[in-house]
Amino acid sequence: MSQNGNKIEKAMILAAGLGTRLKPLTNKTPKPLLQVKGKALIDHNLTLLKKAGIKEVVINLHHLGAQIKKHVGSGKKYGFKVHYTNEPKILGTGGGIKNAEEYLKSGAFVVINADVLIALDLKKAIAYHFKKGGYATMVVRKLKKGEDYAKLDIAKDGRLKGFGSGVHMYTGVQILTPIIFRLLEKPSCLIESGYKKLLEFGLPIYCFNYSGHWNDVGTIERLNEANKR
Repeated sequence: MSQNGNKIEKAMILAAGLGTRLKPLTNKTPKPLLQVKGKALIDHNLTLLKKAGIKEVVINLHHLGAQIKKHVGSGKKYGFKVHYTNEPKILGTGGGIKNAEEYLKSGAFVVINADVLIALDLKKAIAYHFKKGGYATMVVRKLKKGEDYAKLDIAKDGRLKGFGSGVHMYTGVQILTPIIFRLLEKPSCLIESGYKKLLEFGLPIYCFNYSGHWNDVGTIERLNEANKR
C-alpha cells in the first residue's frame, strides 16, 4: 500500500453529475458552477484542497463539462496542476475514479464530490487516515433527525462494519489508496464495486467523524439554504 510518506498531494473532484434535482438551474449551468455566496461550488472545494496541501487535481467531466474546464482552466490561478477526464457516457462514482487511474495510481489520494460544502480540516482527516493505516477513509457525520441519507455501521474504533444501518452518513469526502483501482470497473458504483469488495476481503476501511457545517447542495432548497447561511 503506497502511502506517499504520510503526505497526500493529489485529489479528484467528481464533477460529472447531471444535477437533475437542481433543474432548471442546471439546464445551462453545470452544478459545480452554481454560485454559493458569490463563488462557484467547485471553487469552495478547490480552496479546501489547497489548504490541505494538495498540488494536483483531477476533475471528471460530462454534463456541460466545457464550462467547468473553461472556469478552472489549467489550475494555475488556484495554485494547482489540473487534469481533466472526459466521460461521453457517465461512468458513475467508481467508473469516474477508475477512468482517472493514470493520474492517481502513485499513492493515497483525496476524492471529493463537487457539490459538497463542508468546513472540514482536511489535514486532520489525512493524518487520521495514515494513523489508522486503512485502505480507505470515509469522512462521515452523524445523521440528524429526519435526514434520509444512507446509513453506515461503524465500530467504536472507527472501522467501517457495513452499510444500511447505524447513525452516521458519508459526507462526500474520502481518502483512497491505489488498491481501489484493482476493484473498480467502467462504469461502476464506488460503494458497490469498491467499498463492499474491500469489506468482503477483510481489508480495513476507517471513518473520520466530522461534526461541523455540511450541505450536499442537491436541491434548489439546499442551494438557497447555503446562500442564506
